[in-house]
Amino acid sequence: MEQNKVRTYIFYAIGEILLVVIGILIALQVNNWNEQSKLDTKFKSTIEKVYNDLLLEEAIIKYRLDYFGEQISMMDTLLSSPDYYRREELPGRLLFVDLPRTPSGLAPQNAEFNMSLLDYSELNVEQSKLANKIFNYGLTASNQFNVDPGILETPIEDLMISYNIPTPPLSPALNDYQSDVYRAHFTNSHFDRAYQLLNSNELKTTLTTQRVMRIGALVGLTNARDENISLRNAIRDYFPDVSFIHQDIGIVGSALPAGWEPANKLSLTADPDDGFIFQGIFSFEDGEIKFVANDTWVANWGATPAGDRSLAANGQNISVGEGTYRVVVNFDTNRYSITPFEDE
Repeated sequence: MEQNKVRTYIFYAIGEILLVVIGILIALQVNNWNEQSKLDTKFKSTIEKVYNDLLLEEAIIKYRLDYFGEQISMMDTLLSSPDYYRREELPGRLLFVDLPRTPSGLAPQNAEFNMSLLDYSELNVEQSKLANKIFNYGLTASNQFNVDPGILETPIEDLMISYNIPTPPLSPALNDYQSDVYRAHFTNSHFDRAYQLLNSNELKTTLTTQRVMRIGALVGLTNARDENISLRNAIRDYFPDVSFIHQDIGIVGSALPAGWEPANKLSLTADPDDGFIFQGIFSFEDGEIKFVANDTWVANWGATPAGDRSLAANGQNISVGEGTYRVVVNFDTNRYSITPFEDE
């Protein structure tokens, strides 16, 4: 009888111990699930910021690609067909191709910061794979921007000074050097000296050297853009619902009564099915516009030098004519469209 009681107590004690152990294991598992859920949420939040940084970076890269492309094309014309441009155009064009535009430091500091915050579970194969891709991008993309430091120099401007040709400041905007206001800085004698300089061996050598540097920068930027797109696609595959962090997008400019003040912008409406697309119908006067976010100039977008409806971060003003237009901006593809509303 006593033995049966002892045996019963032992079984009971073992059962209690097993229940406690099982309870602890369940609690640990639940805690692990909770911690993993928090880690997943944090991981998605961080890669969403990285994704948005990459969008901005691509818009900057696009602007630089078009800019260097325009410079190279103009250099080719100056070298192969010295008489192609009118003499009154030469000073402005020579200064334009000489403008230094470094591709270094393009990656926004925010991107590097968000990459450093990337916390993930090494047991999660997908997270580990994506995290490694992000880290590798941070390393390789910066290498694409290591170009000849000579690209920052202005040797053509120095030659113009030696020929007693004025070198007034020139904006990167492509139309500035063609404007009558800019040409007013020069006289006929300056145009003649610019033509003499154009046909000199020293300028031809300088143009050739600068052209090679810009081609090198163009190759690096093209590779960086391709890697940027590849990484964004990988983030999209892992996190299809990644969203655009800027939700207060609007238009400012001389084509609007409110002018250039971001706080007075005309707001665009977010597409309910795609948070990267914003649109609206607006009436413009003859003038220029840009897109801004959050009532400041911190995040703003304009046109690229190529004028192909690509968005460029801190890009050029977009010219519009008088009329009513439907404006659509897609920040995922970095494209915009402005079409007459009457045509719809």
